[in-house]
Amino acid sequence: MPDGGNSFYTDIGSSARYFEYYTEELPKMLQNVFPLSSKKEDNFIAGLSMGGYGAFKAILLKPDRYIAAASLSGGLEFMNSGKTSQSSSEVERIAGEWLKVVYGKTFEGFIQERDDIKCLLEQYVKIPEKENMFYMCCGTDDFVYETNRDIATYAAKLGVPITFEEDNGNHDFDFWDRYIRKILDWLPICGKP
Repeated sequence: MPDGGNSFYTDIGSSARYFEYYTEELPKMLQNVFPLSSKKEDNFIAGLSMGGYGAFKAILLKPDRYIAAASLSGGLEFMNSGKTSQSSSEVERIAGEWLKVVYGKTFEGFIQERDDIKCLLEQYVKIPEKENMFYMCCGTDDFVYETNRDIATYAAKLGVPITFEEDNGNHDFDFWDRYIRKILDWLPICGKP
C-alpha cells in the first residue's frame, strides 16, 4: 500500500518519481523480499480515490504487468469533479496550483496522453491480444460519482472489458470496505472457479 503523497502517482521531475517507484522499484523490491510472482496473471493493482487513478494509469501504461486493476471512487478526471461545496472557480484555482506542481502546467495545458485516463483508454484498445480486466465502483453520493460513470461509459464504448458498480455511499471507508470485499471475489485468484 504505497503512499503517493499528492502526486497522482506521477513522476514529478527527477527527484519525485512516484510512477516509477510504484510500478518498477516497489514490485522488484517486494519480489526480492517475499516469494512473489512477477507473472502478469499473478499481479493485480487497486486503489482508493487518487490511488484508483494510479491503478488505472499503471495497467493502461503497463498492461503486460497486471492482469487486473480496480478503482474504488477513483479520481479519474480533473476537470469534472462533480459536486463540491466550494465554488468552481475556487476549486479550479486550488487544483490548478497543485497541477502546476505535479505536471508543470495548469488546467489549460494539462491534457497529456500519458496522464489522461481517456487518452490512455484510447491507446489501450489499439494493443493487440490484451487480456486485462478492469473494475470500478463508486458511491452515488460521492463527489467523483459523475466522473466515474463517465469513464466507465467511455471505456465500455471503446470495448474495454470493464465492470462498473455503484451503490449508496460516499468517499469514505464505509463504502470502500464493502467494495474491497467484492473486488476480492471478482479477481481471478488461484483456486477460485
